[in-house]
Amino acid sequence: MTTSITLKSQISAAARREELVGKHRGIFVDCTALLSDLDPGKMSPELLDKIANRMIEQALDGDPRAIAEAQRLIEAGETPTIEDCMRVVEQKPGK
Repeated sequence: MTTSITLKSQISAAARREELVGKHRGIFVDCTALLSDLDPGKMSPELLDKIANRMIEQALDGDPRAIAEAQRLIEAGETPTIEDCMRVVEQKPGK
């Protein structure tokens, strides 16, 4: 029993050592630091558009008609809700 505990602690220590060496050398990056450094004021309009489009797609479950409706309403200067966009999906074609 003691041997397996010692072996596990050695493996754990070795893994932690590799993690710390990798972080020191820049191999491993702390992703939480990257996310907290995101400042929308420093992002390009293109990147902000990509983020916004991805969020719209996710909110509307990727439905192409709902996404098109959202884009239409945004281009018209309106602030669409999910319900506004999903109404198009619920309507029968041709109406």
